[in-house]
Amino acid sequence: MQEIIKGIISIDKKAIQKEQECREYLENLDNHRQSRVSELKVRYESRLNQEILDKKNRLDAEIESESLRIIDEARKQRDSVEERFKKFEERVSEDAFRMILRNLED
Repeated sequence: MQEIIKGIISIDKKAIQKEQECREYLENLDNHRQSRVSELKVRYESRLNQEILDKKNRLDAEIESESLRIIDEARKQRDSVEERFKKFEERVSEDAFRMILRNLED
């Protein structure tokens, strides 16, 4: 009978030991999973941040290019208006001079 009890106790000790080993194994798996999830999260966030930065840089370059185009176009329009104004001014001056000459002749 004592042998049977010792056998049962031995089986119980082995079962408790196996249960403890399983718990430790599961804890290790969970720790590994958490570590892997954190690693993937950091990688994903880093990739997203890089994509955002790349898109921002592309947009900044597009904005700069468009700004330069607009400035160039505005300069051309300004030059055109100044040219037309000068021609108009010259015509007005010539017309005024002719009128003065006509008035002096009369």
